Amino acid sequence: MLKVVGVVFALVGIAAGVFLLAGAFGLTPNAPGLSARVLFPACVFGGLVLAALGSRTAALPMLLKGAGAALLLLAAAAAVALLLGTTGYAEAKNGTASLWYLLVVSALAGAAWMLAPERPEGRR
Repeated sequence: MLKVVGVVFALVGIAAGVFLLAGAFGLTPNAPGLSARVLFPACVFGGLVLAALGSRTAALPMLLKGAGAALLLLAAAAAVALLLGTTGYAEAKNGTASLWYLLVVSALAGAAWMLAPERPEGRR
């Protein structure tokens, strides 16, 4: 049960990240605010911790790599969105602050999680 709840929280966090990405270009009914900026890392990180606590030790590296890949995809999308806004192909109607935030947080966390060891310490 803990694993399922953790995955749901992580998905809510990823959805908040997608909202930050789409909201910068006015594709959402509301502009991203403080709640989306807090929900994104809190739900992703908190959800991953809950999922890790509820899973077997052997499943943890796969869980970390999956979450890391999703975050790196969000970071890449934010970087492309910043490039499109800078070159004039797209207009960031709500500013680029949420894109920069998404890029930095997603890239750092995603890279750290992708670099997780294949095996937990002490296991063969």
